[in-house]
Amino acid sequence: MRKNHFNLVPNFIFFSDKQRKRVTKTNHTLLLAVLFILAGSFFACEKDDYPIVQNGRVDISKKEYILMRVSPEKVAVNSSGKLIIENHTKEDMEYDLDYSLEYSDNGNWTQVPFRNEWVPDCMLRYVGAGKSEEMLLFYRGEEPSQTGKYRITKKIGGYILSLEFEVL
Repeated sequence: MRKNHFNLVPNFIFFSDKQRKRVTKTNHTLLLAVLFILAGSFFACEKDDYPIVQNGRVDISKKEYILMRVSPEKVAVNSSGKLIIENHTKEDMEYDLDYSLEYSDNGNWTQVPFRNEWVPDCMLRYVGAGKSEEMLLFYRGEEPSQTGKYRITKKIGGYILSLEFEVL
């Protein structure tokens, strides 16, 4: 009898050779399924290197575009505005809840650290074709306490949109 080094069924369990092979094959299948699921979740959260589109708008064609804007256009200190994503295309666009925020310090962009990192990067949402979605620009406790120019950068569909706005 040939010794199998990858046998996932312990020898002290009394199975016939046929039963042992069936259980081992089932265990290998389950192990592969778990590995594929883990690999898929890793790649779903992977950061992509897409070119950044400035001014919060990317034109897909002459009539189709994606727009990201802040409402109100000038956000008050210690308040939360809304980030609005408008999908003016014929396809649903996916986005996640992750974004980066920067502050302009005399023309030099500095990353604004978030105090609460509770939003998972890969939590996907969709904005339907011809529809818009709103989300809070700042969550409770994350509102900017400093006036000035800010820039938000967010991945929507296969594009990274960047938009500048002011906090007064």
